[in-house]
Amino acid sequence: QCSLHVNSSMVRVALGWVVASLAEDKSTRARPTIYFQETFTTSPWRRWVQSQEPSALGPVAPFEWTAGDWFVDDLRDLGLGTTQNLAHHAASAEMAEPASTVNKTLVVQFSVKHSRKQFHFCGGGYIKLFSELNQSNLTGSSPYEIMFGPDICGYDVGHVHVIILHKGRPKPRDEELRMDFSIRDHRSHLYSLILHPDGRYDVMIDLKEVASGHVEADWSVAGRTMADPRDTMPEDWVTAATIPDPMDVRPRTWPRKKIPVDGAERPPEWDDEEDGIWQAPMVDNPDYKGPWRPFQIDNPDYKGEWKPRQIPHPNYVPFAHFPSLKYVGFELWTVNNGTILDNIIVTDSWRAARQFAEEQWSPTFRKEKGLREAWDKAQEARAERAELAANTGEAEADGDVGSEEDGEEEAEDEHDKDWDAERIEL
Repeated sequence: QCSLHVNSSMVRVALGWVVASLAEDKSTRARPTIYFQETFTTSPWRRWVQSQEPSALGPVAPFEWTAGDWFVDDLRDLGLGTTQNLAHHAASAEMAEPASTVNKTLVVQFSVKHSRKQFHFCGGGYIKLFSELNQSNLTGSSPYEIMFGPDICGYDVGHVHVIILHKGRPKPRDEELRMDFSIRDHRSHLYSLILHPDGRYDVMIDLKEVASGHVEADWSVAGRTMADPRDTMPEDWVTAATIPDPMDVRPRTWPRKKIPVDGAERPPEWDDEEDGIWQAPMVDNPDYKGPWRPFQIDNPDYKGEWKPRQIPHPNYVPFAHFPSLKYVGFELWTVNNGTILDNIIVTDSWRAARQFAEEQWSPTFRKEKGLREAWDKAQEARAERAELAANTGEAEADGDVGSEEDGEEEAEDEHDKDWDAERIEL
């Protein structure tokens, strides 16, 4: 019996896996289409165009190709980095082929690393998808179809934008998608948006789901159908799902709400003709269970909740219906610099996006914890050695011990050795 039970369980698990696999989007089982993929391991400037157009908030600043001040791998961690405080950064690239949400899954995924984040940080890290774009003039007013990614400012602002163009206007998700404080740090976090062809969507952070649902419900847009305002509930429609059981009767022993005071006696001077019929004073019954109600049974005449018939919605416009998305871009206003954008993929397959993340992003993310602290310690040690070298140079102005420049170079070498040792250990 035990052996049969184990085998049956194994069969159920196997069948569940098969059913789940069959339920996946066809796009994940077919050969995926990679509309755009970028790891920045080679110079991006043949592909990416930096905007030259100032924004309404301030001047335009260039992105730099960098892995940042601290990194796990100086090649794999290369990305586009913001360079200036209080500046507008904008750059875009054309996709290898236009992406589409029409009868297809769309996955947009990228990583954001706020490498110089301290106690207070203000800056966005969101990506935009465009059907048309003048790349050299990209600004905040450039029309886009999808905007997705984090926006952080201090302790109060920390959410993920999911904004989709609808009827010519950008429409954000009804409920703000707040970010946990553990995600608002300086590590490389991965953001994934999945739009399914049936209207479902998923938002993932670091390959973990943080939101899901249906776009028509969570963006409060009109669906394909609506309730017919001319349809009314029939007068004889039974609305009660249950009815009292006619066979159920109140028990004789059901406790009453009030009971006479124990030991109460009629006063000897009581006169029924003058005072009325004497009744013992009443108190709350501690055994009272509430009013008796008959047991409820299913109503045989109940047909379910009445719903009006559905008719085509006269104002229906398909939501997130984009047949040709041609460009990806970053258009950011940053209070603090040091944001690095990397590991971008736009595809029709979540499986392909997840595999790309596991190959490109996961090796860095797993090793980043503690790396920033190691860099800070190396910086402090470098500053101390530089100060010591400067003081030594002043004391030995005759040059017998060495020049101030030699001391600074020695401090620089020691800093690099300390930083490399810390990074290798981590």
